[in-house]
Amino acid sequence: MRCMKWESSAGAVCKKTGSSKSFAFYLKMRDLPSDRLKVFISYSWDDDQHIDWVLKLAKDLSEQFGIYIILDRYDLPAGGNLTYFMEQALLSANKVLMILTPNYKQGAEKRTNGVGYEFAMISQELFQNQTDNAKFIPVLRKGNSDESLPGYLKTLVYHSMMDDDSYSSNLFELTRVLYEKPLIQRPRLGDVPDLDKMKDEFDPVLEKATKIRGGWDLAAIKQAHLKTSKFAEDTLQNLELLFTKIQEKGDLSLKKTLKINVGFKKDVEGDIRYLAVNTQNLSLLFHYYPASLILLVSFWNTPPLPKRDFFPGYEPKLLSPDCLFLVDLDENLGVAWKDQDEKPVDNEFIANKFLSEFIDRMGQTIEN
Repeated sequence: MRCMKWESSAGAVCKKTGSSKSFAFYLKMRDLPSDRLKVFISYSWDDDQHIDWVLKLAKDLSEQFGIYIILDRYDLPAGGNLTYFMEQALLSANKVLMILTPNYKQGAEKRTNGVGYEFAMISQELFQNQTDNAKFIPVLRKGNSDESLPGYLKTLVYHSMMDDDSYSSNLFELTRVLYEKPLIQRPRLGDVPDLDKMKDEFDPVLEKATKIRGGWDLAAIKQAHLKTSKFAEDTLQNLELLFTKIQEKGDLSLKKTLKINVGFKKDVEGDIRYLAVNTQNLSLLFHYYPASLILLVSFWNTPPLPKRDFFPGYEPKLLSPDCLFLVDLDENLGVAWKDQDEKPVDNEFIANKFLSEFIDRMGQTIEN
């Protein structure tokens, strides 16, 4: 019997008309785990690269985040009933990811092939739940919102997965959306206040005076704390935490991902504390000067280590101006960093900023 090909989010499958053959798995509710989030992935078969990317997304959501994925490549055998699969997938799933590309939009809006059939059901359910959609999540993979979002999805906020360099972090954010665990949580409601009793507390003149007096008091407390041994100990502990974070992130992002040899060196020479992240012709250095409470960050062609002699002509070359951070104290007298613009920054920011630039510079070196 001649088979009819139907290219859709369920793939190019052989549909034998009139067949009543049963299959091992047809998305019956009894076959699905009751204790796991069930997500159906709707997508168009643009090309092999796109199909492989969707498979990777499904695999990562399953293995890394414990999500049960309903996918044509997993659940629809050759000769399977395509329309039945799509209907059961949409009914059984707690969430539906729509992987948006220009091809997906075209199929959805023209109601052609499997994508068109799926989208007809999706738009119907969206229409019935216009003000309370938590099930259908648009994921922009290619193009822009005008090129890839079907008209009925224009009012929905989409999640971008276009940048492959940020795939892991975008995947984590998408997973939080699926589990409905946003990064920013609604704060706890406080008690209803007695506004009459509180009016004196919010007098505008007293508020300004209190703020200025508090600033003076805090500044005096900070200055006194800067001279204590506890401040020195806390500063060194914070520096150790920063260096440890850089080492851990460097090991993960450089050694394991880029498969190159990266050496980390940490030492104390006099009053200079430093950490070096090295490749063959690139070095990222973190110098801390306790006497002036300054952290300098710079890029070199080779690490300019203290007390080391270099042959003439082979001296280290500075590839970028030093970036400066100062030790500061927060309101609780905790040690913190601030940049040259007096803006507070934390260890995570510093580690991410310079390791990202280190990777970018390595990429430019490889291209050249």
